[in-house]
Amino acid sequence: MGWAGALLCAREGAKVVVADQVVESGEEAVRMIKEAGGRATFIKTDVSKTENVQKLVKTTIDIYGKLDILYNNAGIASIELLIEPTEKSVDQAIAINLKGVWVGMKYAISEMMKSGGGSIINVPSINADAV
Repeated sequence: MGWAGALLCAREGAKVVVADQVVESGEEAVRMIKEAGGRATFIKTDVSKTENVQKLVKTTIDIYGKLDILYNNAGIASIELLIEPTEKSVDQAIAINLKGVWVGMKYAISEMMKSGGGSIINVPSINADAV
């Protein structure tokens, strides 16, 4: 879902910043966008860590000058969360699926307000839908 959203935004003319914990996945998304004629940059990001999201937003501004759209699409799920959840697995899911979305919005909104507005699209990951 994240790749599809990134490709759609690029096809519509957006300059895309792909944020992912997995370098190979993020770089593949950027490659696909560039092959389709779009502009994209990859930034390794763990959305459960506030400082990673702050760096993501700052780097986006440094590269492109402003932030118009935030497409929040991070999420995790596991069978463990359904059958035998541990405090660690629940904390990780909350940190990514809930806190990660909130932190993204928090830092994106402040930048969007500086340039007159923007759009935030929160789409749960297909992985988070399993829970």
